[in-house]
Amino acid sequence: MAKKRGQKGFRAVKCGPIGDFIAEDLMRFQPVDGAKPDGGKINSQKYQILQKTLAYYGAHTIGRNLPEIVTLLRDANLLSGPFAHPFIGKLNLESQPERFKGLIDFYEVYLQERRTYLKQWIREHENRAQLNHLPQWLRLRKPSTLQGWLDEQLKASGGLKHPLPLAKNMLYGLILQMVSGVLDVSPQQLGKLGNVCQ
Repeated sequence: MAKKRGQKGFRAVKCGPIGDFIAEDLMRFQPVDGAKPDGGKINSQKYQILQKTLAYYGAHTIGRNLPEIVTLLRDANLLSGPFAHPFIGKLNLESQPERFKGLIDFYEVYLQERRTYLKQWIREHENRAQLNHLPQWLRLRKPSTLQGWLDEQLKASGGLKHPLPLAKNMLYGLILQMVSGVLDVSPQQLGKLGNVCQ
């Protein structure tokens, strides 16, 4: 039985964090469109509007038409198309907008569909010894390698894109060895002389 306001153990539902979670999760699972510079995702302003509308789900209706959330999800290409969200279409928001009376109803059904989608994905991939590629929604970074880092630093012509961030005195020992060989002095003596001059 649900606790009522004023009763011991009552906890008010905070719509903001729920709206934040759902908006972020929608963007996480939406496939990336590599042909577009923004990945086919909505911009930050539309994202904030989506967060707000999700937080106040049920309060945003346009007369007898579809709720505002359906319009926002459609405009963000989350409901249909090649880069649609993998499971939000199963909530039938366009055909049955009155199905959800508020945020909690929507949130519960969304999480159930999310759970079903993840279980199905695990079942499909559990027998594979190795995945060809990891799904982007895991948000895992590729392992770093020295060659990968160097490739990021170099232009196509071979020059550096930016000055390299090197540690202070990184080459000091090597320079001491080179100069001491020319001057016929030990690197330690040259180092002492260099410290005295500084």
